[in-house]
Formats: sequence, C-alpha cells, structure tokens
Amino acid sequence: MLCRGVLKAAQATPALQQWASPSVVHGLQAALQVLSKLVCENCVGGCQLECTPLEGEAACMLELSPYHAPCIAVTGPAQPFIATTSPAFDFDFTFYTYLSWTYAQNFFLGLFFFYLSEWLSRSRTFHYVLGAAIGVCFSALLALYLFQRQARNTTKMLPGAQLVSSLASVATVVVPVTGFVIMPNMYRLMAWAVSYLAYLWNREVLFGIPHLGKIYFACFAILGCVLVWWYQWGASAKSDTPPQDEEELEELGELDDELPPPTNLQLILSRSLKALGVTLLFYSTSSTEASLLLILLVSLTRVFEIIATIAYFWYHFERPGQHSVLISKKEFEQQALTETEKALAQLQEFLKQNPDELDKVREDNEIRLRRFAKGRNHLDVATRDSALNARQRKRSFWSSCAIQ
Repeated sequence: MLCRGVLKAAQATPALQQWASPSVVHGLQAALQVLSKLVCENCVGGCQLECTPLEGEAACMLELSPYHAPCIAVTGPAQPFIATTSPAFDFDFTFYTYLSWTYAQNFFLGLFFFYLSEWLSRSRTFHYVLGAAIGVCFSALLALYLFQRQARNTTKMLPGAQLVSSLASVATVVVPVTGFVIMPNMYRLMAWAVSYLAYLWNREVLFGIPHLGKIYFACFAILGCVLVWWYQWGASAKSDTPPQDEEELEELGELDDELPPPTNLQLILSRSLKALGVTLLFYSTSSTEASLLLILLVSLTRVFEIIATIAYFWYHFERPGQHSVLISKKEFEQQALTETEKALAQLQEFLKQNPDELDKVREDNEIRLRRFAKGRNHLDVATRDSALNARQRKRSFWSSCAIQ
C-alpha cells in the first residue's frame, strides 16, 4: 500500500505546476520516484524475476514475499515462431509457504540488541566477550593480511596482478561503507568466513604444529580480554556515595545505590548496539514496508509504556468515598483526641512495668517523665498555659469575624 501510494503521488506531481515553479515540481517528482524505487524494492510497475532451476527436474523456483501482491505474468516472444500459429505452453504452479530462519534470527537478535543495549553497555561480562571477539577478528584479519602478502609475492609474475590488487584494495575500502546496503548478499561470505575459522579451529595439526589454530585464536581472545581489563574499557565511573556504616545498616538495611551516569564509551557502545538492532530489524522481514513499521513500533515502545502507565493509574484512581467512608472534621478531632489518650495510657502502663526506662532519657525530661508515669499530665504548666492561650486567641479571632 505504501509502495502504491508513493508511486501514485509521483505520478500526480505534474498537477502541481499551477501553484509551484517547474523546478520545484521536477525536484519533488524525482525525489518521489527515487523513494518509490526504494520502498518498492526497485520493482516499480513490474520487474523480471529470476527463476532458479531445480536440479534433476524440469522445473524452476521463484521466491516471493507474502507482503507483495501475488501477481505473476508469464510472457513469451512478441511474435510467434516460424509457425503461423502461436505455440502453446503448459505451466503447472505449486505454492509452498516456509519461514526463513534468517529473518527470524534477525528479528530476535534485533530486539535483543535494541532493548538490552544499555544493560549490555554496562555489563563487564559483555565487555570481556566483546574484547575476546575483537581479538579473534583481529587474528583473522592478521592471518588474511599475511596470506595476502604471501599471495601478492607469489602472483607478481602473473599478468594483470597489479589490476587485481588495485581492485581488491578498492573493495576493501568500499565494502565497510556500503555494508548496510549489501548486507543480505554478505551472508554467504560471512558464513564461509565463519566455517573457515571453524575449520582452522578443528584442525588437529596445522603447519606441523598440533592444535595451532586453537592456540592462535585463544591467545588473541585472551589478549583482547587483558586489554579490556588493563585499560578499563567500558567500566562504570566510581560512585561518590560513602559506604553505609554499621548503625545505618542495622536501622535501614542495605540501600540500593543508583547507577552512575554512563561514560562516553558506554554511550557509544549503547548507541552502536541500538543501531545494530535497528539494522537487523530492517532485514527481519521480506517487505520494506513491514520492516519500517516494525522499526517504528519498536522505537515508540517508551511512549506506549508511558501511555499505559497513565491509563492504569487513571483507571485505578480512588475517588473520595468509593472504597472508604469519609468522616467530618469534628469526628476527626474527636478521633485524634481519643487515639492520643489511648496512646498516652499505653505509655504510662509501659513505664510502670519497666521503670528502668526512665533512666535512659535526658535529665531535663526525666522529671516530667517520672511525673507522667505517676498519672500526672505529660506537659508542664508553662507549656500547657501557652497552648491554652493560643487556642483561646484562635477562638477569639474567629469570633470577632462577622459576615457582612
């Protein structure tokens, strides 16, 4: 639908010449044409599909995406052969639906790297694994470099060797730049490279040395881990919060420290992992439209969480009187007075049963506490008189007010 919409918009662009200049219209039309080719996967208005022949059978196989319109047109020669009548061809179509493990792998790996990018950027285990992987990749590149030098020295006497070397150098520079575009075509090359590394790892004897492949890759992996530990790559900043003392641990328990702010290297690693996750999600379906929609939904996950949280608390918001009965102000004051008297009575009973507790208070409060334990008021005369005067002033203020 998006492909057809962009294509129709590009076709309807010339109608804008009444309101815009021709240069603007032509520029917009060219941009929409390029966008339509990108969205439609370079198949605008029909395109030729290659039919892969099957071995041992008089048949071929076409791979189509389930997201595209299943329209297949079989074309023959524009004019019949020498015969005056058009030839007749018999076609038998058999449709199979299968799930590509490559798409499923890209989907789950993309979600993993996108949602766990921040956690992985702080994980020291992931840092060491990444250091070991970089060490293994460096060892493979070093082996390829040594092999290239040996092959270059060997092929110098061959005609056209300089041209082949120049093309190889250009490909070395271009491939990393255009890796995002040609990523689907690099799976076979990557699979071959991984299988070749596994072959070197499984070789019992290499160049006459037992287990040379295992020792070679293991040494570079350990070297990568050592470099990560030595230079503290990816390590979090030390917290400035002082450690808890024993009294605080007994009273409050162990408090969870907040995570320190991420370092620059952790931010770079986190964003790189998110970009890798988005790239894998882009190649997790056979349709560009579905992949873009999936990336949009994944990117708006935080917005959906905020909306769901607001809706949850709004739905479960307790209105006054819905689950509890409210009391009046006078009832609240009476309840406060009753509860206070009850608590004071419990305190008096506790002090009568435990007279040793009277010696644990300060000297200026000991006399009042002993007097309170014997049944007298817990406030001294001065405090009681000041509270009474304040209450009387408050009543006189309100009594002097009159509504006009």
